[in-house]
Amino acid sequence: MELARRSLAGHVNRPRSTVMATPTGRLLLPPRPRKADWDAARAQRMTASRIAACMGLEKGEYSSPLAVWHEMRGTRPNTKPARVREAARWGQRMEPVIAEAFAEESHHGIRPNPGMLVHADADWMGANLDFLVVQGCGCGNHQPGMPTDTGDVAPCCDPETCEACCDHCPTCPSLARGRRRRSKLRRHQVAPPKPTAFLECKQRSAYQDHEWGDDEDSIPDSVALQVHWGLAVSGLEAGYVAVLLGGNHLKWYRIERDEEFLANLVEWAKGWYDTHVIGGVEPDVDGSKATTELLNHLWRVKPGTVTLLDAQETKRLQAAKDAIKDRIKAEEENLREVENRLRRAMGDAEIGMVDGHKAVSWCANGTFNRTRFAEDHPDLAAEYVTTAEVFDLDRFKEERPDLYGQYRARVLRTHKPPKPKAKKPRTRATQAKTGSPA
Repeated sequence: MELARRSLAGHVNRPRSTVMATPTGRLLLPPRPRKADWDAARAQRMTASRIAACMGLEKGEYSSPLAVWHEMRGTRPNTKPARVREAARWGQRMEPVIAEAFAEESHHGIRPNPGMLVHADADWMGANLDFLVVQGCGCGNHQPGMPTDTGDVAPCCDPETCEACCDHCPTCPSLARGRRRRSKLRRHQVAPPKPTAFLECKQRSAYQDHEWGDDEDSIPDSVALQVHWGLAVSGLEAGYVAVLLGGNHLKWYRIERDEEFLANLVEWAKGWYDTHVIGGVEPDVDGSKATTELLNHLWRVKPGTVTLLDAQETKRLQAAKDAIKDRIKAEEENLREVENRLRRAMGDAEIGMVDGHKAVSWCANGTFNRTRFAEDHPDLAAEYVTTAEVFDLDRFKEERPDLYGQYRARVLRTHKPPKPKAKKPRTRATQAKTGSPA
């Protein structure tokens, strides 16, 4: 936890600086700035966390192109669930721990987050790097970590007994501090090493282990894009990703700088920024959960109000919705047919083997049918009935109608146009009343 202590100790609010923290990254804000300053600096800038969302690659429930657009305009409602906010806080708490584990396994030195960076020649490009990385000499004889003091080099082991691991070690205190040792090395004065890469720390559930492969080409696209964007802003030569899976499995990857890819990425981001942020053009909606959540909370419902829709567009969308629902229904029937064929092949067996491995399982581990059990064994079911506290929704709705409406989901339904009333055949009695001839 020493890394966590030193990292947090360095995150103090310092006056805004215009120094270059990286080759092309200008320091805009110090680490841990005031929230108002952070929101203002981030409002009109494309950042690493927004790039994947704007490209439609963020599959989560909180970000999408339309959500980013409203966020940058300041019109996005605050609908982030408490569990998402709590997960983000724990992710920040775990960053120093993940970075320390990365330093131990990679033999690279770690520097604290310098603060919010913007590109020196493109102020609209912003990035907030988790840590900077001083790459080790590669000899494998030392394990550099966080520096003791700002601007100092990272220790590789015990500074009192350390022998230099090699003549080119960028972090060894024997070389950096000019100490004389029993070895043949003379006094050396080495300047503090400069970071040449940065580190992004991630924490994911064990259920997402399959999304993280063995090399940098098999990590989630959204994470890879964040790293590439950090390279574009900072000008560093490489980016590392360290992910803690399930709380006890660390994987880390190195992503090299690719100038051609970065040029295309920046060009695309500039086009999106100019069109939607500067030009004010609203992005089209997509099918993400984030867009659904945004549209459900973007407006407060005004009961009884009516709006006129474009007839042609509305009919087209209604027809598309009906066609998709029909395809889903047909595919569900096809799925049941395939599953029933597997059930018939299984018979009374629980496990089905193919080529020596488990291929199919049909186990009695599904949902308990409480209704059928109560019908078949009413006396026994009564023994297991208990009284539980329930939320009195009807009373809440009556006493707090405004708050009830605020948390009530908006349900989208399409309706068929009313059928024209059929004309009734005219009888002799009707003709007699109206006086019309037969």
